[in-house]
Amino acid sequence: MLEIGDVITRAGGNDIQLYDELEDIVTSMSPGEEVTLEFVRDGIYLSVTLPVLPYGQKQILAK
Repeated sequence: MLEIGDVITRAGGNDIQLYDELEDIVTSMSPGEEVTLEFVRDGIYLSVTLPVLPYGQKQILAK
């Protein structure tokens, strides 16, 4: 999971330098699709694959 201070460097295979680039990628996707985020935490490169949620939803709801 992402933490405060993580720096996202790629999303869905695209380089990210600005928040607007990340927002454009995620908002072009449909809820339920998955996006892989690559990020740096404490100098270590990591990645996580997360589902895209409907606009405004903050967390995955329990089934």
